[in-house]
Amino acid sequence: MKPLGSDIIAESSVRAFATSLSTAVKNEPERFAKLALTLPKDINEKFIENILYGLADNNSFNLEEGFKESWQPCSLELRYKVIRHFEGFDESQALTRLLVDTPKIIDHSDMLDKLIEIALHSSNPNNNKLDLYDPKKGDDAEHTTAESLMQNSINCYRGIAYGGIAKIFWDNEEYAWDNLSLIDSAINDPHPAVKIVAVRLLTPFLNYDINYALQRFLDLCKSDLRMSCAYESYHFFNSAFTDDFREQYVALVKLMLISEYEEVRKQAGIQVFARYFFNGLFENELSSVLTADESVKLGIAEVLVQFLTVDDYAEQEQKLVKVYKSLISDSSQEVKDELLSCIREKNFWNKGITEELLDIYMNSQVVNKKLYYLFYALENYVLCLNDFKSMLLKLFIEIATASLSDETKQIVYSEMDKLTKILQRIYDEAVDDEDDVTLSLCLDVWDSLLKSDSYEVKQATRHIENGLLN
Repeated sequence: MKPLGSDIIAESSVRAFATSLSTAVKNEPERFAKLALTLPKDINEKFIENILYGLADNNSFNLEEGFKESWQPCSLELRYKVIRHFEGFDESQALTRLLVDTPKIIDHSDMLDKLIEIALHSSNPNNNKLDLYDPKKGDDAEHTTAESLMQNSINCYRGIAYGGIAKIFWDNEEYAWDNLSLIDSAINDPHPAVKIVAVRLLTPFLNYDINYALQRFLDLCKSDLRMSCAYESYHFFNSAFTDDFREQYVALVKLMLISEYEEVRKQAGIQVFARYFFNGLFENELSSVLTADESVKLGIAEVLVQFLTVDDYAEQEQKLVKVYKSLISDSSQEVKDELLSCIREKNFWNKGITEELLDIYMNSQVVNKKLYYLFYALENYVLCLNDFKSMLLKLFIEIATASLSDETKQIVYSEMDKLTKILQRIYDEAVDDEDDVTLSLCLDVWDSLLKSDSYEVKQATRHIENGLLN
């Protein structure tokens, strides 16, 4: 530390200067790459590390303002010259990230050899420990989550290196076939954070040889069920339930249902429902799965929301009703919350089963929890309320006459503006249709609301002063 004034202290350590150097290299990569070539090859490794970090960062958002407009990346040839200049600096995260930057490394054999050497023999990660971990949960890789493994895989040297090789496999099928041993090495790596990167290495083979890819993925998952939760795993599951692999993957999913890991059980729920919907599988297991633990049901709910909010699958949508009815009334609040948002999506209201789903929703215990979602959708997506007026009026009567908890009352009153607008729309449509029964029900609802004498109801009267109150 060095005082520069009465209240200013500057740090002049190697670490501080090296960090500043990294920022400078990011801002002007070509200039500092050329400068690096003039530096002694045995300078402090912190300087080498930060030079390489700067060269590896091609994200213009990380630049300082004065450099963004004219910034250009450093050429690949110049970057590799810097690596060669510091020969002997063979293992660091910055070096590995720089090497995996582009599949064009295949044209530079010495750089490719260096990348493969890191993938096969780097000491990082070490001893089945995690580099990134929650101190409360510990650093034991054998008992951590798949999400933790994936986060560590993109931060440990061997994991980063195998990820770079996966890019080359995508870019060059011939090279991929010639280097199947690298897939074997990743699968057999002693650290699960590296092992999970094997899924990325296998993914291109779904295009090259699907049977090979599906078999190796199956083997990998059997060795550690957490591998089934890799980011790319859905590609394999979506392709796997064919004649050749159906029974093996059904057996895998059944193992996942009883895994000790919550996210594996959630993935099992995703697969059970997706395969029931698309492949006609797990029909006998569905009822029991819908009463399984929360993780499994959260997986089912995730897929259900996807199906309910896309404009597709019209011929199969009746399969969704039973599952929706079960989960919207589930004992788990988290499962119910997962489903609540789909009612505000436009495609929910375009389905042949919309009226059936809405009736289930209206008769569930969650209907008052997210009135905003319901009212938003009615206001923005539903041109005519005639198909829904009976269930809406039933809901409004319940709101107006029931003894609500303080929490529910607060939710209802916060949406009173929108409620009264919808009530006015139902009333106006009934006037046009000369529907005396509906007109009478609308007036009953409004009378009951007025009896509450709440400020929110009084404020809402301005929206209907020319309608119901006229």
